[in-house]
This record gives sequence, structure tokens and C-alpha cells, in this order.
Amino acid sequence: QSYLKKKIFYFFVESIHLKFASYLRATSELEAKTFKKLGFKNIITIPNSIKIPKLRSNFKINNKKRKRLLFLSRLHPKKGLSELLYSWQFLQKKYKNWELLICGYDEDNYKKELISIIKNLKLERVIIKDFVTGKNKDNLYKSSDLFILLSHSENFGLAIAEALSFCIPVITTTNTPWKKLIKNKCGWCIDLNIKNVVKTLGKAIELSSKKKRLMGIRGRKWMIRDFIDQSMGIKMHSVYKQILKKKSF
Repeated sequence: QSYLKKKIFYFFVESIHLKFASYLRATSELEAKTFKKLGFKNIITIPNSIKIPKLRSNFKINNKKRKRLLFLSRLHPKKGLSELLYSWQFLQKKYKNWELLICGYDEDNYKKELISIIKNLKLERVIIKDFVTGKNKDNLYKSSDLFILLSHSENFGLAIAEALSFCIPVITTTNTPWKKLIKNKCGWCIDLNIKNVVKTLGKAIELSSKKKRLMGIRGRKWMIRDFIDQSMGIKMHSVYKQILKKKSF
């Protein structure tokens, strides 16, 4: 996590490795641009793959009284959690049948600061849970109606892909490589400021369950089409073949 240590390691070790690499794999166009700015060439863009969960045909059809907005990522300032909490104070009174669930690994004791913000703003229906994996994580996705990740920077954002695979519409920022959420009609990609967050969250919450379900279905279809293991495997196999072909001459 140390910027200085990374800088020293990059200068003396990693830059040499990268310079002589056959290819550099970026997981998004955003990451590819970073590589180019550093002066590297032979860049390929192949996103991470995700495991698509099996879902029942009637998944997301429920009549539970309380709806859930889910944040699932590490607890860190760059994930936009303070902006999310400050936005929630403008929404909690109007949408009393919604709760905000924050779940993630506590990094550098940031959870303590979040609890302080919640207390000072007198926020209601905000739940903080520890990091979960496996079936527990799957159950969190299954119990949620909207997913939000307001990152200040993100090279991929696996949790966004996972949420989409569970048919959950997503709200994220233009600081992430997920602008195609808009094109695929399965979420919102906004500039990060509290006014935008409040406006977008209100719009998303007020969508009918049917419209949110249709958005979720479109998101899942997108993940199946472009992010499954087999698709990434074929692309990487092609890259390896090109490397071997070059080495043979």
C-alpha cells in the first residue's frame, strides 16, 4: 500500500520486467491508457472473467417489505463510501423501505471512520458487515435490489461484474471502466459528486420492480456474452499462440 515502496520497486525491478514482456495485458481500456502513458507498447485488453452463478427462473421476484442497496468491496476512502453515506442522508427519510448494506474487508481501520460518519449524520438503516466469501457472498447478492460502487479509481471492479451476473442493476462512476452499463441498459455510470449520487439513486429506487428486473436480466446476459471463463480463455490462448510463434523465429 506504500506509494514510495511501489515507486522504488517499479524503478529498479518491475519496469525492466515490463519493458521486455511480449505483451502487457490490461483488464480495461482505462488500464490500457495508463500503460500507454508510461510508454509501454504491445498492449492487449482482455478483461477478467467471472463465474456466472446458476439462478432460478423466478429469481428476483419477491415481495419483501424492505429493499436493499448493496455496497460490496474493501472499506477504503477510494471506494467512495463517504460520498455514499453523505448521499444517504438525503434519501433515507423519503425511502423508508430501503436499507443500505455495506460489506467488505476493513482496511486501515476505516470502518471506525464510517461508523463515526453514520453516527454524526444520524443515518438510519445503514448496516456494516465484515468481508464475506462463497455462499455467504452469493446470498448477499441474491438479497439485494441495487448495487453501488462509487470508486474514485478502479482498473476493473470485479464486484460490479459479479452483481450484474446476479441480475442486479449497478450504479458506479466514470472513474471505473464500466461506461458500457449505459449502452447495455443495466445501470448508471455517473460523475462522482453527491448531487449526482442522490439524483441517480432516487431515480433507480423509484423504478418499478419489473423495470429493475429487466435491467438486471440485460446485465446478466452481457456478463454471459462477454465475461465468461471460456471467452477469456479463448482470447488468452490466442495471445499465447502469438507469443510462441514469435519465439519460434
